[in-house]
Amino acid sequence: MKNVLLFLVNTLSIALLIVSVAAYFSSLSQALELICHLRLIFAAVGLILLLATLPLKNVLAITLAASAFLSNFAAIAMLYLPAPPMNRLSAKADDVHHIKIMQFNLWGGKNKKYFAVVQQIIETNPDVIGFSEVTPIWLTALKAGLANYPYTVADTTGGGIAIFSRIPLESKEIRFFSRLKRPRAIVKIKLASGHFTMIMAHPFIPMKEWPLRNDEFTIYAKEAIEASSGGPVVLAGDLNCTPWSSYFTKLLTDSKLVDTEQGFGPQPSWSTFHKIAMLPIDHCLVSKDIKTVRRYTGTEVGSDHLPVVVELDMRAGQ
Repeated sequence: MKNVLLFLVNTLSIALLIVSVAAYFSSLSQALELICHLRLIFAAVGLILLLATLPLKNVLAITLAASAFLSNFAAIAMLYLPAPPMNRLSAKADDVHHIKIMQFNLWGGKNKKYFAVVQQIIETNPDVIGFSEVTPIWLTALKAGLANYPYTVADTTGGGIAIFSRIPLESKEIRFFSRLKRPRAIVKIKLASGHFTMIMAHPFIPMKEWPLRNDEFTIYAKEAIEASSGGPVVLAGDLNCTPWSSYFTKLLTDSKLVDTEQGFGPQPSWSTFHKIAMLPIDHCLVSKDIKTVRRYTGTEVGSDHLPVVVELDMRAGQ
């Protein structure tokens, strides 16, 4: 019986180890890209295998299970390392603006909890909210319930996108990607001593439209670089990608942005279908002249996504 159990555990550990290592090469195929997002699940399975092998006191079994666990835990642990130090540290303390941003995929027509969403926003009290999967009905409900956010930009076609702000906007624009008209919102938000740029985006799901999502990432990076010449930049949205994808890493590198999860660890936001969300695909990326003070997910209010809230310190561009 012990030999049979060892065989099963070793086989599972080897399979998990192979898949986990292969996932580090997610740029090689769509299958590996989809697999790489399962790091938290793989780590949990690896830990269970490791705990199961310890009583067996078999060195090979323990080594295989530990390797399977650590091959995933290493990628997860990287998000707990401190974020890069904030640029422009010589600026005066009174030039720093504290901004709270909420990002929320509403789940479109499948979510009817209009009042609960508005209540959570009021309780969270963000300065700016970015929404995706915004339908005409949702836009009407948000405008009615969030009257203290008078500065808005929205488009309900091609998936729907919106930004609501209680801080005045210097400029606002909706841009579209591809013939499928996927919208993204770009605004300059006025502060007491300057402004910052916010890009709210929601790329295609990386299933059939895998190349389209990656092409969108290229555009986001270019727009972030262009906007950064005038001050701080925030890129927020359901990016349909976890931090463990090579394409996400490329987006950070090309845009010169920092993931606000860095230093806080992974904060899964999808899916609320399960008791525990396992995929951190809702993001807020910021330029290196912004410091993330706090980051957390909100509670479930009808959507398959949890809202993400970030509190930022920034020194505004002029």
